[in-house]
Amino acid sequence: MILAFLSGAVWGMTISGAKPDKSTNGLTVGIVFSLVAVASLMMPLPYSLYLLIVAFVVLLILEVVLMFKGIYPFWYTLMRAALTAVVVICHLFVLYWLNDLTTFGMPVDHI
Repeated sequence: MILAFLSGAVWGMTISGAKPDKSTNGLTVGIVFSLVAVASLMMPLPYSLYLLIVAFVVLLILEVVLMFKGIYPFWYTLMRAALTAVVVICHLFVLYWLNDLTTFGMPVDHI
């Protein structure tokens, strides 16, 4: 849900900073990352976590590019970097926890 929300933020910031002579690729980015977030809900647990980690990092990189284009303020990018770090650490913790469960013979299917 956080990924879908953040991709919607890209959409909104792109629309508010859009100029007739500039491309609005932010709209496409917003839609694609929302679809990735929904697709991760339909995947098995370990794979969905890997997908979400990659999606958060790629979205942060795209937002840094938008900051350099003058669409995003610097403070927002710093906040997003901190949020991405927390989310990625939490996802890695869950992956570690799932691996720990499978080590003791518990199938991940029951989670």
